[in-house]
Amino acid sequence: MEYSFPLYPAAPAKKSRNGLVWYAALLPLLGLLLENFAINRYLGMLVWAIAIIMRPLACLFDRRYLEKEEGLEPPPAGLCLFPTVYILKRAKLNRGENSIAVICAIALFIGIVANGFVRSVKITDSDILDAVKETSLASFEGLEDSDLNMSIEQAAKDNFQKYDYEIERDGNRRTVTLTGLRRDGHKYKIEFIVSHDGFTYTETKLGTVTKNGVAIDDDDRKKVLKEIFGEDTDSSSSDETSSEV
Repeated sequence: MEYSFPLYPAAPAKKSRNGLVWYAALLPLLGLLLENFAINRYLGMLVWAIAIIMRPLACLFDRRYLEKEEGLEPPPAGLCLFPTVYILKRAKLNRGENSIAVICAIALFIGIVANGFVRSVKITDSDILDAVKETSLASFEGLEDSDLNMSIEQAAKDNFQKYDYEIERDGNRRTVTLTGLRRDGHKYKIEFIVSHDGFTYTETKLGTVTKNGVAIDDDDRKKVLKEIFGEDTDSSSSDETSSEV
């Protein structure tokens, strides 16, 4: 039996353009990036709505390209609603593109487990308390130009003889109360109000400040906080008022 071989090797099969497929595959990661700029749950919902809509659309446009421009039999149109499955089916048309389907599946998994809404479900009061402790005093309104550029926890540790925290929940709002006893005998309570809308922290602000049970006027809060944590710490040491936490 005789065998015949072509004089020249067959040209490699033409690969179709896959830019739209890469776009659909990486959209979950792009959504994670863009949600960092969402300052509330509504913008977060908008980011993910766009990502969810654009993935099937990118697959539909890619399918049309395969059919009209490449003359290939594309995966069924219904699979565009399941971009990962569509990309896997499409990879069979083009050898060597299975990596796109793998990356698509990984990106989708990361997007699901790491988005702000899923992370928020796991947030506990302890997590919020830890976040408040690490907040800089200088980040609060009225204290930006002060020298209180230290975390709340560090300030409490450096200036109170005894201190503790309490946290109360009211819907999406938490009130963290720091109660501290200074070495000069003065007892202070400082409220930090945290608003979390189920997606991100929308606001953290100072609440009521009391000294020895007396509420401080809003205009004097900055002065009292500087008295506790800043420049005026020595001026109050002569007072002999004593109390216990």
